[in-house]
Amino acid sequence: MELEHPETQRYSYLLGHEHVNLAESGKCNDLIVKETIEWLENNTCDFVIVQFTLVTRFSHWAKGKWRSYTPGSVSPTNSVPRYYYKWISSNQLHYTNFWKNVFVMESYLKKRGIPHYFWRFANKRGDELEKCVYEDLTSWSDMLQHQDLLGHPKNGGKYWLEGHPSPLGHQLIASHLSGILPK
Repeated sequence: MELEHPETQRYSYLLGHEHVNLAESGKCNDLIVKETIEWLENNTCDFVIVQFTLVTRFSHWAKGKWRSYTPGSVSPTNSVPRYYYKWISSNQLHYTNFWKNVFVMESYLKKRGIPHYFWRFANKRGDELEKCVYEDLTSWSDMLQHQDLLGHPKNGGKYWLEGHPSPLGHQLIASHLSGILPK
């Protein structure tokens, strides 16, 4: 379930700074990084906040554009996610790709001299089978997860609306991030 009034209820608005929010529901980390870099190549900003998403999402080029898929995309009529999640998907692949995306985004922002903050939505801690080389190369290996702020969505509560932060959840996220943004 999404926010009733996302333009005024999401945490990026609640921070009270001029901002651009590139978020799209269901987007995978590959496209979050790709589209953030593309935006930064043509625009300037003083600070970047990247909210990485679940590691199980992936992208695929089809019909002239990139598409994101989630485990919920699997259906008898949609063969790409069905085959991916049946024959290719694994925790190690997901985490290697996730940390590679973090490393690429961090390297790009450092090269451009843009201050940044990363945090992520994650399935759970500790389901990586082994540490990934990219995780060792980034300074964000202990980045904040949504559970650290809001508790787990399966437990529900006032901070969640069916797996997405509620308006109160967005207020809590904004409060956390306001302590990180430059004054």
